[in-house]
Amino acid sequence: MKNIKRLEELLDTRANKVSLWDFERKTIIDGNVVMVNLSCMYGFDNFLSFSFLSEIAELMGTKLIDMTNEHHTPGCETCDYGSCSEITLEIREAKPE
Repeated sequence: MKNIKRLEELLDTRANKVSLWDFERKTIIDGNVVMVNLSCMYGFDNFLSFSFLSEIAELMGTKLIDMTNEHHTPGCETCDYGSCSEITLEIREAKPE
């Protein structure tokens, strides 16, 4: 579970660094599969880069990471305020320790 805590801290730090609005995450552990549901206002621009996913892969001891359930709900027609972007990181064969 130590790696799960570090993963959550990594995600929160990254969200602050790229200034995601209304960032939320929920972590679900099912055996050796870790699913992290992410949501924010506007979108995940500059958040899920290859280098960041590589960092997650190294931390979790697996390269089997899929981005699933991607969804975007638009907001205001002129400024997009109130929009919501969602995505799930599915980390298989993870070593949550």
